[in-house]
Amino acid sequence: MTQTRALRRIGAVLASLWVIGAGTYAYPGVKGEFEAQRRRTQAAQQHTPMIPTLCSDARGVERRDYVREDAHSDRCWVDLPSFRRLYPEIAPHTDEDASAVIRGPSGGVTADEEVSPWSEVFQATSLVLGPPLLVLLLTLAFVPFATNTKKRTVARLVMESGASA
Repeated sequence: MTQTRALRRIGAVLASLWVIGAGTYAYPGVKGEFEAQRRRTQAAQQHTPMIPTLCSDARGVERRDYVREDAHSDRCWVDLPSFRRLYPEIAPHTDEDASAVIRGPSGGVTADEEVSPWSEVFQATSLVLGPPLLVLLLTLAFVPFATNTKKRTVARLVMESGASA
């Protein structure tokens, strides 16, 4: 076995080990991102979308038509049916899909978390396949030139020995 074949096999083994190790490392993050997306979808289906408003401007009865946010005492949330009923002058002109957010069971807002799990998949794929592909490209870029140089040198020596005879 030539030195080039041995180096290629060592490179293939190292690349395989990298893919297995990096894939094992990246898998929990990708799986967690898909689970989070599933939880956000379930929260959107189970909980009424809410529209933020200032508590000083809120109409209706607190805890029936709107709820006060604990962290910010002047921020309140109005559910969509109450919003349409309490604000008939602006309800038809409001983009409810853009304004409404989903508040989960813990009271946390989840609409700003619209992050696609596919970005995590792309990052994991880059981590797992990037370094081995880079090494492969570098190997393909430099190894054939060394092999062709040896062949050219041998061919030149054969041509010179044939010409001098």
